[in-house]
Amino acid sequence: MKVRIKQPGMKKSWSALLMLLALTGCTPPQPASVAVNEKLAAITTTVEAAEAQNLAGIQAEPIWSDSTAIVVVPDEYRMQALVRSAFRGRLIAENVVEALAKLDVGSLNTQANALVRSQMFGTISVTTLNDTTNPDIGTANYLVWYQVRSLTPDDSGPWVGHWYVRHAGDTRVFGAFVDPGTPPGTPRLESFVHSVKRAVDHLNASSASDEPRTPT
Repeated sequence: MKVRIKQPGMKKSWSALLMLLALTGCTPPQPASVAVNEKLAAITTTVEAAEAQNLAGIQAEPIWSDSTAIVVVPDEYRMQALVRSAFRGRLIAENVVEALAKLDVGSLNTQANALVRSQMFGTISVTTLNDTTNPDIGTANYLVWYQVRSLTPDDSGPWVGHWYVRHAGDTRVFGAFVDPGTPPGTPRLESFVHSVKRAVDHLNASSASDEPRTPT
């Protein structure tokens, strides 16, 4: 099977391409062929280069220069649970699951680093955790985190992932989003930065007009 890559942006998501490759070239779960592994490596390399180019286009727009923020991204092990859940019971090779999780974590880190480049906050750090259900905000003023969790209490899935934003000492939580209707590339990253800004604006308001989304 031939996989063609367009950059800097593709209409289909990177994960969708890899999932297509996985389903057509490596099912049921078994050691993948050298050809499949080479395709996975080629896609990953191309995606990483494109995302670096997209990230470079983010412009600095300082807003809360006296505030600190921490951005939490899940590690690849936690993302593997989300990837497996996306296949909805289909059998899939483990190395493909790992490649998909690595790619998704890379994309989340690109989004996190877009916030860093925006200089929205005076100080912002990015960290990786395995459990991102409800990370500790520590001494930061704001927490931006990608929550990956099971919808069932026994962690049997299905699993979901979502960006959230909260302020220290505030019980309200607002979601942040990547607008899929924006052109791929830097504009799509900018949509995420703007979404986080809107969430912070809601949190800073004396009374929010919108009901917050509260994760469990």
